[in-house]
Amino acid sequence: MHRISLTLVMVLTSVWAMAQDLNVGILDIKSVFRALPESVQIQTQIDFLQGAYQTELSKLEDEYQSKVSNYLTDRDRLPQNIQDARIQEIDQLQLRIQAMRREAAADLAKKQDALTEPLRARVNDAIRQVSEEKGLIYVLDSGSDALLYASPTHVINIYDDVLSLLTSKN
Repeated sequence: MHRISLTLVMVLTSVWAMAQDLNVGILDIKSVFRALPESVQIQTQIDFLQGAYQTELSKLEDEYQSKVSNYLTDRDRLPQNIQDARIQEIDQLQLRIQAMRREAAADLAKKQDALTEPLRARVNDAIRQVSEEKGLIYVLDSGSDALLYASPTHVINIYDDVLSLLTSKN
């Protein structure tokens, strides 16, 4: 029994000693991205592309509304085969609108990934470099819901260091 207690004390002491040497950094990654001028340029390009898609979608939706309105106005005077043709035309237009929405969303996501990848790589490189300089073992995203609490006396906020490193490389 005495040996188990002694072993337990030794293990707990080792764990406690390791925890004292554990250097953890925190950083709000979204704030870093927002602070960089490249982010504004990227967002401008994405907004422009999104606006172009929205313009085209609006045209198609206006055309759809017009065709539906015309059909509802004229349907009682039209023969069945023309009614069927107009319904089919309206259905096809609705499918085109849905397809364009899907394509626009996919294209916007792809474009955003392509534009942000080089910036993301630079930010990750800066985080790695600052972490190595400060001897950090872990860096947690303080802006994420996963980090519920970080004692200011036991973590190192590396936001300023990372931002400084990124802005000095330009």
